[in-house]
Formats: sequence, structure tokens, C-alpha cells
Amino acid sequence: MNGQRLTDFTYYAVDLKELIQSIDRDGQFYIITCWCGVPECAGVNKGVDVLHNQDLIRWTVTQPAPSRTLTFEQKMYENAIRTAVKQGKKLIAQAKYSSNQNLEVVPMQNEGLIALE
Repeated sequence: MNGQRLTDFTYYAVDLKELIQSIDRDGQFYIITCWCGVPECAGVNKGVDVLHNQDLIRWTVTQPAPSRTLTFEQKMYENAIRTAVKQGKKLIAQAKYSSNQNLEVVPMQNEGLIALE
């Protein structure tokens, strides 16, 4: 998005399960959600429309406003998501062993995806 943020993540959160599901298939995914995990709680009543076309993935985002379309290269998209999950696991592990840090995983449904193995 030319250096612009997708949305205000001090208010919204990312549902990693929905994001990961969008790697392999078309559909509407509630990738942007409330910190509590219920999209409607944050005023998101329509998910991100994800369309796979050859080696590209296109997002059509209407909520939260403004409406916009984003295009990603398939391999980079998948690598970025998988790398982010690995980095999340690493941060949780580092915080667990540091007495002065306590990280909270939000929304709660993300906890199982980045929990320590």
C-alpha cells in the first residue's frame, strides 16, 4: 500500500487462522477483526474478499473503510505469512523466558497458532 498501513492495529487485530486459510483458496475471510476475535465487535461486517488468479492474490477490502484493492504475488504472500507466524512464536518464547516482559496474544484464537511447541 505504498508504505501506508492497512488499518489501525491499535483498534483492530488480525485473525491468523483466516489469514492462513486465504493462502490456498478464494473466499471471504475475516482477516481484520476485533481484539476480542469477533469482527462485528469492531464494526467489521464484511470480510476481505480474496481471489487467486494464476500467481497473484487479490484482496478487496471494504471494511474498515476506505475501500481498497491489494495485489500480492502468491509465493511472497505465503512466505510472509509463514514467516510472521514463526516470528510470533519466537517473540512469545523470548517473552516467556524474560521476567520483565508479558506478551498477550490477541485475538485468543491466534494463541493456538503461535503457541510454543
